[in-house]
Parts: sequence; structure tokens; C-alpha cells
Amino acid sequence: MRVDYVDDAANGVTDGAKDTRLTWSAPLESAWGLETAVVSFEVYGSSTTPAFRAEASTLLATRPVSTPFWTHELAPASPKNWYYTVVGIDANGLRSPASSAFPESVSDLRLRVPDGSPATLELRWTGVEGGLNGAPGPAIEKYNLYGRPSLLPRAECSDANRLATFGSLGRGQEHVFETPLTSGAFVSYQLLSQDYKGTEAVW
Repeated sequence: MRVDYVDDAANGVTDGAKDTRLTWSAPLESAWGLETAVVSFEVYGSSTTPAFRAEASTLLATRPVSTPFWTHELAPASPKNWYYTVVGIDANGLRSPASSAFPESVSDLRLRVPDGSPATLELRWTGVEGGLNGAPGPAIEKYNLYGRPSLLPRAECSDANRLATFGSLGRGQEHVFETPLTSGAFVSYQLLSQDYKGTEAVW
């Protein structure tokens, strides 16, 4: 992403102060190296810290894929410091990371129903850290458990089927948590790590 100061009225609005213009390019590949087609972008920003979360409160603008730029009116006049990130969204609703990389994924999730607790699901896994496949990345903040009584693809994990959230105990630490068992003859689960920027793992 490129950040430039532009003259007042460069975007057709005159207010007596320079503005900030963000310009970026759409990614052509997914995290797996496969072709992807981005359909829109979301611009997030904060005037207080670069460690902000990409969420509703920091969303500044949405842009179609045909317009990979945005002018922030009045910035950097008031306040002087701004931090930005741009998230791409593809046709399936999958999102690019709001940080430098997708968080590392949990690869050893174990599930069981403890003896004497037929309504409880026990989860065990080893804590992860950093980015996918060993890439540098922000600290893992928590893990989100999703589930439903039918097949649950990664693209359909959402607030509607989030069952629980567990805090991170650190890399390499065994995590052991319990949660109410979801009823149904067949239930599928997804446990996704999430970094402090709000980005979840790809699987």
C-alpha cells in the first residue's frame, strides 16, 4: 500500500487542508498460492496505535475492486498520525489478513467427551504463534470454536455458529478447555486461532 499527501480539492472537496491518499493493488493469489478474484476492499484505520483491530469501530471506507484507492479527507491535519490497513474480500466472502500474515493454524486439536459428563466436550491442542507456515506474524490473542450439526466449511464460520472463545496460553502450551456439547447425531467443528489485529487462521 502506498500513502501520499495530496493537495486540497484533489478529490473534489475543498476544506483548506491537505488530504491523505491510499493506493494499493489487488492480490492475485490466495494464501495457498491459488488464483483468487477480489471483489471489494475494506479500509481500516486508527489515529492512536498501529496495533488496532480491524473491526466495525475502525472501518473507514469500503471500495469496489475497480477503485483500489481512497482519499482520507483532512488527514493528516487532525490528528497528525494515522495508521491504516486494507483488507481484500473475494467472491466467496473470504478475507485477506489485516496483519502481515494469516495466523498459524492449530494442527493437533483433540476432542473427547469426559467420563461422567455426557453433555460436555473437552478440547485439547498445542498453542501456536506467529504467521502461517512459520511466517512472521502478530501475537495470537485467542481461539474461536465454531460448530453446527452439519458440515461446516471454513468460509461459513461466523458469529452465527461461534460456540466459544478461549484465551491463548502461549506458544507450545497445552490448552485444555471444556464447553457444552452441541446436540446432534453429526456435529462438525472448526477451531481458529485469532491474532490481536482480529485476523483468524485460514483453517
